[in-house]
Amino acid sequence: MSNFKKNNEQKRDQIVNFLDKYINNCSDAKYKLSEGIDDLGFQIELGKTQRNLWKDLEPEALSESIAVSGIAISQEMLNQLSMVLKSVEDISLGNFIDISTTACVSLASVAVSGVSLSYAPNVSHLLIVR
Repeated sequence: MSNFKKNNEQKRDQIVNFLDKYINNCSDAKYKLSEGIDDLGFQIELGKTQRNLWKDLEPEALSESIAVSGIAISQEMLNQLSMVLKSVEDISLGNFIDISTTACVSLASVAVSGVSLSYAPNVSHLLIVR
């Protein structure tokens, strides 16, 4: 095997390796985000159920200790979720995803160019046709 071919094979393998890691990281990020979204959905439903229970509670049946605990815990729930929301806003998650998508589309363009240049002018590679 010529040095040129071996060197190009190593470069190609490195790109494929990076793309394998990229795909795995995308899958991990998607899983973690979907887990968080599922958890937030659960919290919304649980919050609605609790709100309805508290709303329907007769004032004369509400003891001081239950009221104080309910106020403290509901305030803490609100504080914790405010921190989650602030964290999501601070990290500009949407911007990071957009930047990653742009890089992915750019690499796809480079791959199509590379594949199209590697074939004779009158031959089309199956991946490009798709």
